[in-house]
Amino acid sequence: MLFIAVLIWGTSCVAIALQIGPVSVGVSVFYPMTLAAPLLFATLAATKRLMLPAPWWFVILLAICLFSLNFVALRNAAALIPSGLLSVVFSLASIFNAVNARMLFAEKTPFRVFNRSVVDGLL
Repeated sequence: MLFIAVLIWGTSCVAIALQIGPVSVGVSVFYPMTLAAPLLFATLAATKRLMLPAPWWFVILLAICLFSLNFVALRNAAALIPSGLLSVVFSLASIFNAVNARMLFAEKTPFRVFNRSVVDGLL
């Protein structure tokens, strides 16, 4: 399972590096996100796992910050650094998420979560 995860993470950054070209970064991020959101909602609704949170504005803000802006930054970086380094930087997102949850929401992150984030980030 770990091999599959590393393979997917590593090759996704190579694919992103290959997509850098004449299309603007905003467009290359907008279309996948626009296609993925309805597909995700349909899948969750079909499997009866769709939960409707009360603060929808927070969910939308979180999606924009974690996914859209993250991919815009990633694609801008792909034009400047090698895809191997890009893969390492992108895999460190789980560490940043654990640290930000602690700083912004005062959530106590269990050691096992942080430890696993470090291991995932370094692989």
